[in-house]
Amino acid sequence: MAKTTSGQKILLVILGVVLTIVLLEAGLRLGGFVFSFLQERGNRVNLQGDAIRVLCVGDSMTALGGRNSYPTQLEEILKSSLPGRNLRVINKGLVAKGSADVLARLPENLNRYRPAIVVVMVGINDRGGPVRENAFSGGVVFFLENFRVYHFFQLLGQHVRGKIHGAPSLADSAAQTAEPEKPPRPLKDPRELETYIRQLDETRAEFRESFKRATRPEEKAHFARAAETVKLRQGILLVALGRHYRIRSDFAESDRYFQMAIAHDPRNYSAYVEMGRSLEDQGHCDKAVVFFQKAVEVNANTVLASMGLARCYEAMGQDARAGEIYQALWKAHPERYQVASLVGTWMLKHGRYELAKEALGSAVNQNPSDPSLYDRLAEAHARLGDEDKADEVKKAGQALVRRIENYSDATVGNYNAIAQIVLSRGIKLVCVQYPLRDVDPLRKMLSGKSPIVFVENKANFEEALDGTPYATYFSDMFAGDFGHGTRAGNRLIAENVAGAIVKEVAAAGTVVIPRP
Repeated sequence: MAKTTSGQKILLVILGVVLTIVLLEAGLRLGGFVFSFLQERGNRVNLQGDAIRVLCVGDSMTALGGRNSYPTQLEEILKSSLPGRNLRVINKGLVAKGSADVLARLPENLNRYRPAIVVVMVGINDRGGPVRENAFSGGVVFFLENFRVYHFFQLLGQHVRGKIHGAPSLADSAAQTAEPEKPPRPLKDPRELETYIRQLDETRAEFRESFKRATRPEEKAHFARAAETVKLRQGILLVALGRHYRIRSDFAESDRYFQMAIAHDPRNYSAYVEMGRSLEDQGHCDKAVVFFQKAVEVNANTVLASMGLARCYEAMGQDARAGEIYQALWKAHPERYQVASLVGTWMLKHGRYELAKEALGSAVNQNPSDPSLYDRLAEAHARLGDEDKADEVKKAGQALVRRIENYSDATVGNYNAIAQIVLSRGIKLVCVQYPLRDVDPLRKMLSGKSPIVFVENKANFEEALDGTPYATYFSDMFAGDFGHGTRAGNRLIAENVAGAIVKEVAAAGTVVIPRP
């Protein structure tokens, strides 16, 4: 038997690798076909009847998640916020695709689904950033982008990077976003949550009765803990209901639920914070400070309640008290970007330029991708007489703005074409910016097109991430500063988009369903 040479061994290895890649490519393409088939089967239901249809188009940020995706949660929120209207949300997101793919499929989707509203979030997958390094590397990447294996290993790398930065793996993400045991499905109507809270009352009463009947100490301890767990869960759900109504500016209902949560558990920190926010939103800062102060008493390390206190004292003209709180916050949490930014801005506004320089400098170091910080830091240096440093910081900020705003020519052209097609048919257009990204560059890119509703997802995600693990809202870091959403992350997007749509529907009174 002839001995296999080294060259033959190398050739066999190469052939094995090629065959593996071919089989993996075939499997991924088959998986993509199955995903598209299942997505379309779900969307087909939404073709029935004369519903008001909302068509969501975009990339995997739109497509992925199933029941946890932002389009699915958007439908739940819209049906709850606009009772009596037959609303359907259609998810036509495309995995691993860019703006050109969305544009190519748009006319067919509009003809098929006849939406009254189109929601678009796209562009992050358009390659090359502003400009490719050179024609050769650009051509290679363009060639590779046609292969699913290429995107598979890209996604794998994103999850590895996400794991390094504290985001979970795909398996971890699936576990985190799984539905809780109760209630067994997403709540489309807040009344369902009210029913569930009443059911928990009965469960808690059963545990208390079991505690009375128990004879052994370990049994009593078990039922006492169980009853306390149910009580805490009820408090969380009451606050969630209140927040649901606060976001919709239904303050009578929101305040009722927050008060119920406080009466249910006088140590419920979140209930005091949310009640303070609700009163602040209504312009009653004199009442809000009572609840923010109570939240501080319950949780001395709180940032949100302290910020609320400072804002309210400033609104009430008590700048000295507001300044004391801001300084205490800065001293206690110098590592928190949001604290540094807020404190620095307040100090700059009130002429405390040394503290402003220190805090804003820290904010820039912690979050160098926020261009608004550079202008404020430059002003602090200028106020202190250091014009050279002010000029240096301002130029750094301007360079960052140019990098952020410099969408690729392909993205600009495709996005404008998408807008033109939608608007020319008399369809409402909602353009959504990605999480943690500023919406202004998107506005500028589509300037001249109207009317367009723009939705930003920066402030809501920054607030949500304040003191909360990144993995709560994102399953990876494919975009550097954000990634694919968990159920909680997609919920934030859905709530923002729903708020914009509800306002449009309320302003219009009715929504016309276009015909092809």
